[in-house]
Amino acid sequence: MATMRKALVVVPLALAVQFGSISDAGAVNRHWTSKSYYSTTSHYSKALKRCITVHLTGKLQFRWWRKIPNSQHKDIWIDRVRLSKPRMGIIARTNCHRDGRPAKLTKASLSQRFYDSKCERTTSVSATIPFAVGLSTTKKCGKFRVAKRSSTYGANDYNYWQNNSGRPVTFKPDGLSAKPYKGHKSVCVRADAVVVAYRSNESDSFSRHDKLCVAAFK
Repeated sequence: MATMRKALVVVPLALAVQFGSISDAGAVNRHWTSKSYYSTTSHYSKALKRCITVHLTGKLQFRWWRKIPNSQHKDIWIDRVRLSKPRMGIIARTNCHRDGRPAKLTKASLSQRFYDSKCERTTSVSATIPFAVGLSTTKKCGKFRVAKRSSTYGANDYNYWQNNSGRPVTFKPDGLSAKPYKGHKSVCVRADAVVVAYRSNESDSFSRHDKLCVAAFK
């Protein structure tokens, strides 16, 4: 009987140690990092006799944690990437040189499309109004799931801006990581910018592809 009583005491203690280890292993200390991105490009339209400069600005925010906690091993896992205040704008000028003067357009349509940087179809995408999620033809990934927003502006002007407050787009990648080594230091999303510009009874369109990246490591 003494042996049986001892066994009854030992088993609960062993279970307590086992469950305690699982709890500690699952306690992951996650962090958010936010960094700005900026991209610009110019396109001269012979039809409109205008140079159109496109600007993309905003912030990339990513949630990460160390692969090996409490160590000098710096490799990280990333399970969320968010776009904060993604802004798109165009400025029209007489030419694409430094002496180009502001020159008005009649109307402009601006469209932003964001998607996974590696064309991974396992990455989920969610968005809040005014962005929408759907399939679109992309520059790098073919027919692909994107977060997109389009705007049309009818006022005669030389600059138009699509502003988006808050954090309207979130990506949930599967197995995304970053390392402090060349070629592995950045967190990225892809962006296609599409512009249709109008001047009187003429119009012209062009698109721009960017891989927007921020550094996870210096």
